[in-house]
Amino acid sequence: MKHDDRAPFRTLRDLVLKELQGARSLLVWDDDPSFAHATLNRILDSEAYVLDRHARDYLVDLSSGLSTEELLQSIGNTRMPFDSIWIETIAELQDGSGEASIGALVTAETDGIKVLPVHALHDHKPWQPVYGGAEVIFHPNDVSTTRTPVAQLYDRFAAREGVTPNDRLREDMNGAVRIGSLFAVLCATLSRPKILERDAARPLSKSDAKAANTAGRRAPRFAPSVIRLSRAGRTERDAHHQGDRVAIAARSAHWVRGHFFLARNGQLTWRRSHVRGTGDPTERVKYVTE
Repeated sequence: MKHDDRAPFRTLRDLVLKELQGARSLLVWDDDPSFAHATLNRILDSEAYVLDRHARDYLVDLSSGLSTEELLQSIGNTRMPFDSIWIETIAELQDGSGEASIGALVTAETDGIKVLPVHALHDHKPWQPVYGGAEVIFHPNDVSTTRTPVAQLYDRFAAREGVTPNDRLREDMNGAVRIGSLFAVLCATLSRPKILERDAARPLSKSDAKAANTAGRRAPRFAPSVIRLSRAGRTERDAHHQGDRVAIAARSAHWVRGHFFLARNGQLTWRRSHVRGTGDPTERVKYVTE
């Protein structure tokens, strides 16, 4: 699939704000709009960050070396500079069928952070945000969940498809951990400004605010701030990937030609050609150019 930095919609946040202020939001259940209104107000007042692909991949690489327990603790111990933050990025679907925008409203709690995951498939029309059926609260030494209004709708779908509520909750947890880990690593990495470049937070432009008002919607306070991987960050990432390739090549089975070596007894010894590494030996082709 050809990668394109542009989603079918400008940002996932725009799509969420439009849905929350529509005629009937998915986060309104039994005519109770309180959860939808509270979520809307937090997003409208929050600074918003969009990770470009290179920054996203860099943060994923950093978090990939952590165990599940370390990952959960890193999220729970994150200290936020604001009450709430919106974060989003674009990711490829695991089955290779397309792309999706994934994001979350991250809110500070007294002893951790709360993550409401949201995503939207790019190739699925009409474009609609898919809210998590649970807000996941990451405490320093524990994880808890709070069901969202849309969970009741998901329960009905799950019953038809033979999916248990626990399966659905596990899916919500995985989505929250996925975006929450990016956020936790991002907070740690932003202390190294030479690695990530972040646009300064700025108010929403007058034209965008006017467009929202014309459409009968409230406009957010801030324009999205893009976070990019700097040149130094790309160099560090490339060096890390090169080291991985060398390590893999060293571990894979390969022929070693005969050579002399100095044995422990001080004698110069000839070692015949042999196979080193694991698996079946493969021939390495070297290209020589003038």
